[in-house]
Amino acid sequence: EQATAERKQGVELSLQAGEAWHAAMALCDGASTLMRAEKFEAALALLATPLHGRDLVVSQAAVAFYTGMCQRRMGRVEEAAASYQQTLDLCAKAPDLINGMDGVRNSARAAVKSIEGWRRTPLTLTPARLQILTPHPASATRQIVLASLTRPELTVTGGDDTLSATFLGP
Repeated sequence: EQATAERKQGVELSLQAGEAWHAAMALCDGASTLMRAEKFEAALALLATPLHGRDLVVSQAAVAFYTGMCQRRMGRVEEAAASYQQTLDLCAKAPDLINGMDGVRNSARAAVKSIEGWRRTPLTLTPARLQILTPHPASATRQIVLASLTRPELTVTGGDDTLSATFLGP
């Protein structure tokens, strides 16, 4: 909690100096620490800090991306998709300022694509492997769709934190 307070102080100082980018990086760093501790609501609250100053668009893009990561970890897939799309929209607004943000832009594109795939087919089965695309293990057992070219029988069981599949067919 002391580290979060220190980051908030750093954010305030950066914003007072008109440095949105430094404030955004402190917010994202603090949110990352909170997410590792599974304090997602606190991370979202930190990321909701209003930004202003120089490099505002790129700063907002970084914060939107971290917001999407947090929402996805919480299982809020639709909110995460909107945050990732916001990241892409902000990157498109100022491509000259976003040059150093290729990793964030590419990760946001990949996340949007992954969520779109998950919406269509949360569970994909091929003869060689089982791939589960899920934003959170707890949601996998509630939203399973089976798609298979070989149509083997499959039993899926699980709880909030686990999911297992057993092949019964050929």
